[in-house]
Amino acid sequence: MQWIEAVRADQWVTAGGALVCLSALPVPYNRALAAVLALTAFDQADLAFLVACLAACWIVLKQGLLRVPEGSNRLVERLGRWHRTLPPGLHFIVPGLDRIRTPPRGAESPLFTYIEDEDAAGPTNKPKKHYLMDREGNISLREQMLDPVEIIAMAKDNSELHPDTIAYFRIVDPALAFYGVESLGDAMLKLVHTTLRQEVGKLDADQIISSREHISRRLQEALEAASEAWGVKVLRVEIQSIHFKKEIEDALSQQRQKELEGRANVMKAAKHKEAAILVAEGEKQAQVLRAEGDFEAKRLAAEAAFLQESKRLEGQAQGFEAMARVLHTNPQAIIALQALEAQKSVAASLGNSSNSMILPMDIAGLMGTVGALRRAWDGLPNLADSNGHEVPRK
Repeated sequence: MQWIEAVRADQWVTAGGALVCLSALPVPYNRALAAVLALTAFDQADLAFLVACLAACWIVLKQGLLRVPEGSNRLVERLGRWHRTLPPGLHFIVPGLDRIRTPPRGAESPLFTYIEDEDAAGPTNKPKKHYLMDREGNISLREQMLDPVEIIAMAKDNSELHPDTIAYFRIVDPALAFYGVESLGDAMLKLVHTTLRQEVGKLDADQIISSREHISRRLQEALEAASEAWGVKVLRVEIQSIHFKKEIEDALSQQRQKELEGRANVMKAAKHKEAAILVAEGEKQAQVLRAEGDFEAKRLAAEAAFLQESKRLEGQAQGFEAMARVLHTNPQAIIALQALEAQKSVAASLGNSSNSMILPMDIAGLMGTVGALRRAWDGLPNLADSNGHEVPRK
């Protein structure tokens, strides 16, 4: 380079050191520094200081400037202790004092969960681990799944069963999840198994089938209470399946069949009862309607009789009123009215008598004369004989 020829002879050692430093830098920085040195006359001390400053700045930027990806956090330790948690974005740490916490070399990360290994599933196989912290120290904050394999549990009636559970959780505090528990995955797995066995042991085999929601709720409550100190939030817990031995499944199936038959009989009896009640209610309603119809008919008949009697009395009143007007104008008409009433009575008595006889008016007058003579004869005194005794008349 041309700038080397401008340097004094006693600066060849320093220039050689500068060339070594320039060769360690990237090509753009190498060319820029060469241009600066060519345009500036530095002495030996200034050149060494400039090279040292540039090297230090590059080391600081290389080791101190970090970018955390989205959906992850990193833990920063200062002098061996937790200092802060880096959220997603661009951050700067102090090289030499701060460092990013990463899994130990040759050891697995303490942050992991269990998922079921589909190639080796079964009650006696171990689940597969899924790590939540990579080698760069990124801790995932996404929703994770804890899906252990089936376990062997005993019900209250000593029935053996194999429940399969699944839980969904998310790390909300990476520092607590890393420093607060020795192994997050093992702790959550043991807690799920222990709580599940406890809840299953409280119920009989036939009750477990209908209590899956209750068992899931109890599992979630236990996980939430314990995981709060681990920086984990449990979102939901579900019972995927519950398997019994074949003998127990057959017995439960028969019992279920009997229960269904009993429910069918009960429903059938309830239908018969409901039908009988409906028939009785129909007959009752029919009787009520018939009674209401009879009552309405009698009421209408009574109203008709009342109206008829009212009309008759109204007619009599009008007749009496007419008679009163006639008698007021002609008082002698009362005699004719009484004669008519007498003839009416005589006609009624003659019609009702068995020994009565109707005669013409002339014969009736003759019979009246004879009757008068008979009464006169009976009124005369008796005759006396020669001895002075009374002799009856013939």
